[in-house]
Amino acid sequence: MLDGVYLSTHDGRFVDVNPAFVKMFGYSSRQEMLTIKDIKKELYFSPEERGSHLLDTGQEDVEVYRMRRRDGSEIWVEDHGRYIHDEQGKIIYHEGLLRDVTERKHADEMLKQYSTHLEELVKERSGKLAASEARYRRLFESCPISLWEEDFSQVKRELDTIRSRGINDLRGYLLKHPDEVARCASMARIQDVNQATLSLYGAKTVEEFKGELGRVLTAESHESFVNELVELGEGKTRFESEFENQTLTGKVKHVDLILSVIPGYEETLEKVLVCIIDLTEWKEMQKRLQQAERLAAVGETAAMVGHDLRNPLQGITGAVDLLKEGSLTVKERDEMLQLIQDSVDYSDAIVRDLMDYSKEIRLKLMDTTPSSITKEALRTVKIPENIMLRDLSQQYPVIMVDLERMRRVIVNTIENAIDAMPQGGTLTVSSRQSGGFVEIDIIDTGTGIPGSIMKNLWKPLQTTKAKGLGLGLAICKRIVDAHGGNISVNSEAGKGTTLTIRLLSRMEVKQNE
Repeated sequence: MLDGVYLSTHDGRFVDVNPAFVKMFGYSSRQEMLTIKDIKKELYFSPEERGSHLLDTGQEDVEVYRMRRRDGSEIWVEDHGRYIHDEQGKIIYHEGLLRDVTERKHADEMLKQYSTHLEELVKERSGKLAASEARYRRLFESCPISLWEEDFSQVKRELDTIRSRGINDLRGYLLKHPDEVARCASMARIQDVNQATLSLYGAKTVEEFKGELGRVLTAESHESFVNELVELGEGKTRFESEFENQTLTGKVKHVDLILSVIPGYEETLEKVLVCIIDLTEWKEMQKRLQQAERLAAVGETAAMVGHDLRNPLQGITGAVDLLKEGSLTVKERDEMLQLIQDSVDYSDAIVRDLMDYSKEIRLKLMDTTPSSITKEALRTVKIPENIMLRDLSQQYPVIMVDLERMRRVIVNTIENAIDAMPQGGTLTVSSRQSGGFVEIDIIDTGTGIPGSIMKNLWKPLQTTKAKGLGLGLAICKRIVDAHGGNISVNSEAGKGTTLTIRLLSRMEVKQNE
């Protein structure tokens, strides 16, 4: 990654950093950074400059502040960080991503200084106009960031005309009339640009680039330009947004646009200063990172599928080898055939789980009752002798569900409850009516679910079992969600777990239809 990634302790020591992080701060190696005893002392000019200090909300927090490189120079960073807690809620790590925004920060400061300077020029323009104009031109031309001077005076008159017709919702009107937006884009005139703009947009001269603003706008920038028009129409003098622009050769550019009305022209919008920061490379990097994450997810899934299929395939191979020898008894032969059948069934279940989780769920609804679903499910589940079953599910009210899919949900949750009671216990299935819903509880007296597992309980490919992909509960949740219901778990270590399936009653389903 081009951005710096870090993991540190709460008392200020690095646990790990990536190469980009080491390079960003000018250190010679990762090991050198890991020897830093106090991050705040070594890398901060002043810790008080930070805003939130990563508020302990459990959410990712984003801050922009300055830090110190190894040689003592200044660097501005955008910190996407959060706290990592243990099961007791104690902070054990900080983790996050640092992005070098020094150029963007300096550009923003330069723009602020530039706007302030222009305001001072306006106040002092009497008798100093020539000197001020020369100073302004030098600053404008020498700025490394793309700067434009635009004239929005015709646009301002057009927006005032629209409002005079009694149209109060300017945004809604413009979104419904793209021809009006195009008209405003043609009225906005580019009056002047600096050398950085010519380089960015592939223009040879200022005269070549001057003219209608609409030439550099794309169809995808339509909504952003509407927001800009609305802000100006409401009297705002500053606007910032991401835009999609195109160069004179048609190359698409993703940019951050910062617009400021030059003081003294708030009523007419005759002079507007625009700063353009090129985000194209950063956007492309984000796209590559997302693609890499998708490929990593595919690789993880393939590895898990390969691992789980290897066991039944080995069993089939061994059984086939023994059958080929022809020296087995009839009983041993039958055992080998049964082993092959069980392995095929298990492999088929893995493939079916993957297909069921990935495809769209289409329900075939029919009338049934909680008791009927439970009895159908219990017919296919073998209850161990050391577990006592209590079926308290009721014959009312009537519910509309996809019987086969809901049976699978009940089977899966019952099997999980049995797995949680290896030493035996009591398995209870009950149902009750709650308002317009029916709630089905599967209760075990097993070991309970640890908190570390509970937080990822419904995520796919999350399992603590030796076999299986960990798609069972994820599929159950998708099925229940497709019925307009929800599924929840309440567990206490050493005392057991209650899983509750909440479904709409038949009457509520009919009313919703």
